[in-house]
Amino acid sequence: MLAFMRRHIGPNPVPTLCDAPNLEPFGSCRVCSVEVALQEDGPTRVMASCHSPVGKGMYITTNSPRMERLRKNIVELVLTDYDTERLKKEDHGANELYNVVQQIGFDIDSVRYPKGKTHQNTPMDTSHPYMVSDLSACISCYRCVRACDEVQGEFVLTMAGRGFDAPSPRAPTSFKSDCVSCGACAQACPTSAITDVFKSKETKADEVVRSVCTYCGVGCNLEVKVKDNKVVAITAPYDAESNQGHTCLKGRYAFHFYDHPERLRTPLIRKNGELVPATWDEAYDYIVDRFADISESTAPMRSPGVSSARCPNEENYLMQKFFRVQVGTNNIDSCARVPTAHRPRHAEDLRHRRGHQQHRRPEGHAHHHGHRCQPDRCAPGDRRQDQAADREGKTLIVIDPRRTELARYAKYHPSCARAPTWRCLTCSCTTS
Repeated sequence: MLAFMRRHIGPNPVPTLCDAPNLEPFGSCRVCSVEVALQEDGPTRVMASCHSPVGKGMYITTNSPRMERLRKNIVELVLTDYDTERLKKEDHGANELYNVVQQIGFDIDSVRYPKGKTHQNTPMDTSHPYMVSDLSACISCYRCVRACDEVQGEFVLTMAGRGFDAPSPRAPTSFKSDCVSCGACAQACPTSAITDVFKSKETKADEVVRSVCTYCGVGCNLEVKVKDNKVVAITAPYDAESNQGHTCLKGRYAFHFYDHPERLRTPLIRKNGELVPATWDEAYDYIVDRFADISESTAPMRSPGVSSARCPNEENYLMQKFFRVQVGTNNIDSCARVPTAHRPRHAEDLRHRRGHQQHRRPEGHAHHHGHRCQPDRCAPGDRRQDQAADREGKTLIVIDPRRTELARYAKYHPSCARAPTWRCLTCSCTTS
């Protein structure tokens, strides 16, 4: 019902706390409850709109006096285990609990229940290199747990028990668990219970730029926060087709090298055995002169070129065209053949990509990964989609003599010990 109301009423028809665009409906907060009748002016029933399906002939009332009282009572119960003074001072743009309090018109200072047992004395945990856990602000919405399960597929966080005896989401430190520091839990958290060291949601930026991650070829969209001409934080937009509000550690947190003092700022030309700074015009002139010398001599066949497997197909095409036509050599190769690099050549054909910038796997297809192809290292976005496909019951095949991390989720893991891996790939493509 919630999705139906958003299409016909607007993006925020009722307040929510446990709902997120990239998570499955859960129904733990009940703030989104609505009244449902099967006939006009007939008897009504209160239902959580996020996970209740809409049906023909339903009459849905979103903001009746009864629903307003119910939401205020639910939020009041939540605030019995939340520091209201802290809520007043926190960043109200990033704290969804405060936004819900304002939306329903509840007075933070009017909590009627007496002080009792709470989690407000839970100490802050800063042992993680990227994540900061302050579970005194946890409202038990399960969004962090579900993000770890449904979005990233690591199943690191968990909760158990009920009421005040329910422990907040806990996990060992990143060095003792399967946490990959993707930040999905921090982006999903509606309060400040789980954040990151860069305060990605709270940081105020001069400008937010939509960009594309350059680490691998998945094409994850990013929203880059820029302040004083420096990147200060990165988040993943929910409306991105390729990554849908999620990205890996490298896309979300690996941005300090942009402004690192040791990063090269100008071209360098070797003169008298030393690299000295040069202008771009000098560098281009030097490159043109050297290639001209090579083309006019007998050296072209001894001048190979190596292109990057992370570049788009268009750039790799231009690279090989330049070497074959301008330089005059067929010695052009790609790092995709290097054993230490990822192997997108076979996998590219098997993944049925829709394009370089944005792609998602088509429904109902088997997922293959070939020899030495480890998406958890070279293409984390693909690896996340593979795990999601496995949870949905699709067939995942990993062909590798080693038992890689992704092989844990595969239905079939032939080692191909007695035959070249490319023959196994050819066989699987022919018979599938």
